[in-house]
Amino acid sequence: MTLFEELGIEKTLVDKLKAIGIVDATEVQEVSIPIILAGKDVVVRSKTGSGKTYAFVLPILSKLSEMDYRNPIAIVLAPTRELAMQTYKAIENLNDHRFRPVVVYGGVSINPQINGIKNGCNIVIGTPGRLLDIMDRGVLKLDKIKYAVIDEADDMLNMGFIEDVNKILSETKKERQTMLFSATIPRELNSTIHNHTREPEFISIGGTDGITVKTIDHSFYLTRKNKKFQTLLTYLKENNPGKTIVFSKTKSGADLVCQALKEAGINSMLIHGGLTQDRRERVLNNFKVNGEVLVTTDVLARGIDIKDIQTIINYDLPEDTDVYVHRVGRSARMGKSGKAFNIVSDSEEELVQEIENKNKIRMNEIVLHIDKYAALANESIEKALAKSKRKVGFRPNYNSSGRSEGRSGRSNGYRRDNSRPTSYSNNNRRHSKNSRYVYGT
Repeated sequence: MTLFEELGIEKTLVDKLKAIGIVDATEVQEVSIPIILAGKDVVVRSKTGSGKTYAFVLPILSKLSEMDYRNPIAIVLAPTRELAMQTYKAIENLNDHRFRPVVVYGGVSINPQINGIKNGCNIVIGTPGRLLDIMDRGVLKLDKIKYAVIDEADDMLNMGFIEDVNKILSETKKERQTMLFSATIPRELNSTIHNHTREPEFISIGGTDGITVKTIDHSFYLTRKNKKFQTLLTYLKENNPGKTIVFSKTKSGADLVCQALKEAGINSMLIHGGLTQDRRERVLNNFKVNGEVLVTTDVLARGIDIKDIQTIINYDLPEDTDVYVHRVGRSARMGKSGKAFNIVSDSEEELVQEIENKNKIRMNEIVLHIDKYAALANESIEKALAKSKRKVGFRPNYNSSGRSEGRSGRSNGYRRDNSRPTSYSNNNRRHSKNSRYVYGT
């Protein structure tokens, strides 16, 4: 690791970094900071959790010597409000009166954000839609911008924001310094890079497969869809996963899983796009301090830095293989090790192979004794459904022995011996004897 002093960061900022426990630079910071300080445009590809935020924040702050707050001279574009807030807090944590950032995003009242800009700022951070809204009102002028950052550019593209980004940057002067940071650099970004950067330095951290976090142990368990919660509960009870994030495909599914976990006696919290911004921030702050399990959707898959996440659980596998990497990247931050556990139903089986092949990883199938928690799981789901007053996902059926059943009414006991996997055969060709995947109880 390299000390920040050696990279050219001013001593005042270095001391403030030390005060919050940051001493050594990460690889992306070590490579990017000197180039940015030299005034060059950069296009940086680096994996999730590698420290990209301070890679652009620190050199920009080192350059901000002017105490003029009439118009912002630095702008940071972020795809989500959570990522915008993360950049804002990274600056605020340095507690330097010279820097006056304002953060703007949708989902909350625009008036305090407008007042913040009117009161004076030298850095504006925000999501493209809200920035354009404020610009259209004549409140925000970007003709003085000297430094522009596009953060998580591939996410901007995937979320349909890239045209807004282009429009915002077109309102700034061409002599600015532009920095583009992203976990991947798809070809669709080439036009944005060509139009808004000047002879940029291309920086790639981690090689061609750098976005895959190699310090993560990837595992999965194959089960029936109506046994997913039973599998989740068993894993949490038996494996001591530490601080954990559980990803659900839908907001309603996240609601149900979180409530059922509470009914089962597990300290769980919920965050997704259906909650107000104020509530999301409160939940996130509470989880950082004393949370055990956080159930969420892909709102937390990119850019959110929560320290000491030990395990990521995919209750529903993402269909996009890149999203898998961004989800599991919430653990193994800054080179630490982590775990990713995937609950795989029969309809998601092919996704395992796609994720493995695309990201050059191997998921290990594990053995779980999920029947041990069948009664507790079923009871917890029933209570959660009763409280929600609507059915979400599945509702377990019961046979005379009290064990839950699949749609066929057959008891879901697929392994005779829990000590070793055995093949399961039915009319689905993917479950033939040659299949690597087997069902278990």
